[in-house]
Amino acid sequence: GAGPEVLAEASMELADRFASIDGIVRAENGSGLEALDEHALLVSHRFLLIDDPQRRTRPEAIARALEDRLGDLGMGGRQASDWVGRDPLGLLPELLLDISPASEPETYDGVWFDPDLEQALMLVTTDRPGFDVTGQESIIEAMEAEFGALDFDPSRLSMEMTGPPVFSVESARQARRDAGMLSTLAGLWVILLLALAWRRMSLVVAGALPLALAVLAGLGAVHLGFGWVHGLTLAFGFTLLGIAMDYPVHLFSHHRAGGGRQAARAVAWPLGLGALSTLVAYGAIWISASPGLAQLGAFSAAGLLVAAGITLLILPRLNLPAPAPPPTSIDRLLDGPRAAWLPGLALAAACGAGLWMGSGMWSDDLSRLGPVEPAALERDARLRGHLGAGEVGYLFVVADSDRQRVLQATEALTRDLEQAREQGLLEGWQSVDRLVPSRQTQEERRAAWPDADEMKSLLEEPARQAGFRSGAFDPFIDDLAGLDDLPLLDPERWQDTPFAGPVANLLDQRDGKWRSLVIPAGVSDPAALEAWARENPGDTEYREMREWIDLQAVSTGMVTDYRRDVLASLAVALGVIALLLLLRLGSVKALVAVLGPPLAAVAITAVGMAAIGGGLTIVQLMALILVAGIGLDYSLFLQRFGDQRAAAARTLWSIIICAASTGGVFAILSVSGIAMLSQLGATAAVGIVLALVLSWIGRKSC
Repeated sequence: GAGPEVLAEASMELADRFASIDGIVRAENGSGLEALDEHALLVSHRFLLIDDPQRRTRPEAIARALEDRLGDLGMGGRQASDWVGRDPLGLLPELLLDISPASEPETYDGVWFDPDLEQALMLVTTDRPGFDVTGQESIIEAMEAEFGALDFDPSRLSMEMTGPPVFSVESARQARRDAGMLSTLAGLWVILLLALAWRRMSLVVAGALPLALAVLAGLGAVHLGFGWVHGLTLAFGFTLLGIAMDYPVHLFSHHRAGGGRQAARAVAWPLGLGALSTLVAYGAIWISASPGLAQLGAFSAAGLLVAAGITLLILPRLNLPAPAPPPTSIDRLLDGPRAAWLPGLALAAACGAGLWMGSGMWSDDLSRLGPVEPAALERDARLRGHLGAGEVGYLFVVADSDRQRVLQATEALTRDLEQAREQGLLEGWQSVDRLVPSRQTQEERRAAWPDADEMKSLLEEPARQAGFRSGAFDPFIDDLAGLDDLPLLDPERWQDTPFAGPVANLLDQRDGKWRSLVIPAGVSDPAALEAWARENPGDTEYREMREWIDLQAVSTGMVTDYRRDVLASLAVALGVIALLLLLRLGSVKALVAVLGPPLAAVAITAVGMAAIGGGLTIVQLMALILVAGIGLDYSLFLQRFGDQRAAAARTLWSIIICAASTGGVFAILSVSGIAMLSQLGATAAVGIVLALVLSWIGRKSC
């Protein structure tokens, strides 16, 4: 929002301000020479980190370097004299540039800029883990406050921030806003609806008991079985327990003057059979190989079991009053059109449409589930491109049980990548060998440097000709004199330094194997770089150790495997459920009448949502499991009481209440600004309405 002179000045002031914020370890804007003393380890080991010492100590190279130092002194004056005396060859700024962005951004007055000199750029590193949303949020708020305190015209300056911490904080803020608003609306909706339907607040309070205890039981089961709670469980577990909200509704709707125990006996077998069938489905998910799905299944199965038990065994003993009778309009609905064949026809048509859509039925695009707005992703890509940061979607992985072999293979890979850079396939890369070269390379570099006396002699004449005073570079000579006693670098040496994070991100050990990541930057054609990687596998010694990874392809494969795991489990569960229902109902015709409406509701919802949204996501698949469980309850109750006029009216009324309360909650959830919750809510709400309508159309006559 201002000219480059003002932006550069503001960037310098902001870098100083940000450096004082608790939790920020680095605020780089390209100018960081005055901060070299803060990087003692980098300074002391620069001789082991810079490649090709012999080229740098040739007379012509020394002369050019000293001319450059004169220019630095001219711009930096006395402030630059200390580091020039310790670094006449310019090793330190080259190192800083080498280990920061993967390719060099534009600069103005020593400050990083975008190519059009319209934005000053800065890279901020914190000491907080990426998952520490609270810690990152406090840092971001402090950065915003420091920017607001700048002594510049605020109408001329603005600050954009991007990166995973910013995304996570914005997502958390959005989640808090949605949680507060939507949970309040949903709670008020359910309370108001049940109060109007039952006209007994004691029933509303008692009806919350099964759900509350179901949540505690689910968390207890997960804690006992796994010892920790997966994010998927927290995201979907409470929502899937929406089925438990229906259990007390069924009980109270059949509660008459005879008391709660009589109502419990009346609803016991359809409620129990529905709960058992749903438990089978969640039990199938429980035994999944995926930890997230396994926990989700355990949470839901334990919760529903407890909710059903509380509804049938505890609530009838509370001596609760009977609810208000169903309105007279419900009796008229019983005389509405019936078409027992329609759910089966709808199921067949929906399945045919699904087969016709083929792979279009499913979406493996994780960006559809992400909480980050497309505009924010575009800004992130733009600023990363200006800064020369690595491409987060692609990387090379080098792995082996021997850390030194991994470092050597990483060095071999980066040498090969120089060829790819010459071909224009990438602009640069980030790799750990810039901070942790292999021991072999460090020893070779140590041996290649002249000793202190020889270096002093090499500097003497070029320094005199350039106009430097005698002894100006004694600090540099002293550093070189201690080179033989300098311990070699390894990853542990960078602990408690600003570079600990980058080293840990690029080199780690898992399951007895060391893994090094090389992250390319400035990749305009990923397919061409991947083809180059296949055609240039590297030295035979390290060929089997390195691999090109397309993270989008990997994540897509994970989603596909995840969905396949769920569908396989549900297919087995459906067979078991059908067998249980057949044993209880006694005929295939009755089985088809019960299973037809919920399966048709699921199939129609699946095809419709896939057509509208470009394929079903894994979140929508979870919503469809919920719809199947709820729809099975509706169908079982209408088949159980459909031939008794008074009981059928109470049953239909209870199902309408269930659909209005549960479906209403999910409809409210569908307006969330978080895509994952919006998809879950919309899919479940549509499916619940369809389950209600199809169960009513396929009901028994009375």
